[in-house]
Amino acid sequence: MNGNNFGYLPELHENVRDIFRDLCQDVAWLHSKWELYLDLFSTKEAVDVLGALVAGTAKIVEEALRDDIIMSISRLSDPARNNLVIETLVEHFDQIDGFADRVTRFQDECEPIRKFRNKQVAHNDEL
Repeated sequence: MNGNNFGYLPELHENVRDIFRDLCQDVAWLHSKWELYLDLFSTKEAVDVLGALVAGTAKIVEEALRDDIIMSISRLSDPARNNLVIETLVEHFDQIDGFADRVTRFQDECEPIRKFRNKQVAHNDEL
C-alpha cells in the first residue's frame, strides 16, 4: 500500500473518491492480515514451530488475528447504515451492470461470518 494514496483514483467523482480509497485500503489491509494468518497458522509445521518458540503466545496471536479478520470481513459486508461498507458504493456505481447483485452476493456469502462475529467475537453467545 502506498500510504493514504492507495486506492485514490482522480478520475472518480469527488463524492465517491474518498469512500472508494478508504474501502480499498480496508480490503488491502484485510488481505495482508489474511496472508499473515496463513503464513503463521495454515500448516501443522508452522504451528509446531511457533508453539515451541513462544508457547501460549502463538495461540493468543492466532485468536487475535483471526478475530480481527472476522471483524474486518463483517464490517465490509455489513449493510450500509451510515457506515463505510462495500454496499456504500452501490449508489455511486449503479452504471456498472450487475454491481449491486455482486454486492448482495458478497453480503450473503459473508452472513455466516457476521453471525459468528455477533455471537462469538463481539459477544459470548451460543450459536
